Amino acid sequence: MKTVLVALQMNAADEPVLEWARVLCARLAPDRLVLLGLDERLAMEEEIAAYLPELLEESPPAAELLDYLEERRKSCATWAPHVETDLRRGEAWKELLGATREVGADLLV
Repeated sequence: MKTVLVALQMNAADEPVLEWARVLCARLAPDRLVLLGLDERLAMEEEIAAYLPELLEESPPAAELLDYLEERRKSCATWAPHVETDLRRGEAWKELLGATREVGADLLV
């Protein structure tokens, strides 16, 4: 097992996913863990700003999302050998498929 890709929704639903990833990494000992942050709102920032600016105010800026990923990376570094992060803009399913190919994921969580 070389690479495990963990798809994160950037909310509280990530905690059980990360726990499963920890258990799987303990059993499979991958060389690399990639945390993929998926937030579809990032893909639509211009459209939201033009038509529904109040929603943009509720949406976290990309810097906050990167900070979120960095916090998760640090916590995963205690149990995974090499942890990377990637924040994607776009439709979640398309970004997930693309990232799976790009990183050569052996397992998707």
